[in-house]
Amino acid sequence: MDGRTVSLPQTPRMPLLQTPGPAPDFTAAAYVNNSIGNVNLRDYKDKKYVVILFYPMDFLFSETLMPLSNRSQEFKSMNAEVMAMSTDSVYSHKAFANASKSDGGMEGMFKLPLLADRSGKICKKYGVFDADEGVARKALVVIDPSGTARHMVATSLTMDRLIDDTLKALATFQGKAPPATMSSSSSSSSSASTGGPFPNIRSKHSLVAKHVTKDKWDKLSNIKTKTSGFTLAKAIACAVEFDNQHCGIYAGDWDSYRDFAPVFDPIIQEYHGISPSAKHTSNMNVSELRGNVDSEVPVHSVRIRVGRSIDGFGLSPGITKDQRLGVESLMKKAFANLTGDLAGKYYPLTGMDERVRQQLVDDHFLFMSGDRNLQVAGMERDWPEGRGIFHNDKKTFLVWVNEEDQL
Repeated sequence: MDGRTVSLPQTPRMPLLQTPGPAPDFTAAAYVNNSIGNVNLRDYKDKKYVVILFYPMDFLFSETLMPLSNRSQEFKSMNAEVMAMSTDSVYSHKAFANASKSDGGMEGMFKLPLLADRSGKICKKYGVFDADEGVARKALVVIDPSGTARHMVATSLTMDRLIDDTLKALATFQGKAPPATMSSSSSSSSSASTGGPFPNIRSKHSLVAKHVTKDKWDKLSNIKTKTSGFTLAKAIACAVEFDNQHCGIYAGDWDSYRDFAPVFDPIIQEYHGISPSAKHTSNMNVSELRGNVDSEVPVHSVRIRVGRSIDGFGLSPGITKDQRLGVESLMKKAFANLTGDLAGKYYPLTGMDERVRQQLVDDHFLFMSGDRNLQVAGMERDWPEGRGIFHNDKKTFLVWVNEEDQL
């Protein structure tokens, strides 16, 4: 040996199970209700949603599993059964479930089934088996009553955040509101109040960190906007919560740009590279559009996306529940007046029929909840109420209502 470090090649990680798609069926030994038995996935078909948390090994992950057990009633309220699976034996699960906290156990407090996949076959089918370590990686899958895997993620999120995101996904699939008992971590921006000490801005290299100084904070932090009661604390919530933001600020309504101008103006100017005297110009004269596509090049598809907001209503981060419903009501009336090739149907997310939901997924039209930036910014409050999709009969004209933009 010449003393050089040799790097051994690592086995590429297998891809997660593709969703939406059939969930691989299984029967697994399990420790549940202080006894050893079996869990069959098919037993839940046509009855309940199933949520499975995959975790690496017993005795090292009690802090990962206990939040899931402590919040099991929230899942039951969404007609979902929750269980956890690792490649440990069922006898290891039994010892783990009953061992003291000092020994890494859960002291008999875990309420959910612990499934044993000793051979790793089930974990491999779901794409979560780590061949180098011989264990499952931390991942979660949501399976609907038809046996379809609807949502799957491998994540390093804290459990409370992962649980919040999963409950939101379940709510979206069922057209319901998430449980009211959800962790406050998913709505930190909506609870941000006025005043308070100068915040710790975790995104140290963001435009917020550069332009939200203590002096500006002291002058602006007690202001609430007239339209939606938005605050500077809510506006910069993402830069405070995360450490990876470039910009890190959201306006809650038109007033935000005026009331918090000492912050918004320099950020907008730096982000867009414009001067303080720059003015927006608008030209809606269609005859002045000039195409630059070569006539010899076939064009198969063109997508034109426009985001619009309606005066008098808050923007997505700050809009109130009543305002959001008001936007939806206004747009329903507008859609009803569309004729000719624009005529179509509006599909509200709340109470959406499963067949309709699946068709919108297949058409790549449906938008989902669960984005952490949007949650912290306050855009997913009251999900899915007041949100929906309109499309014309030919599916060539679509309007998303109260997604990220009002329209």
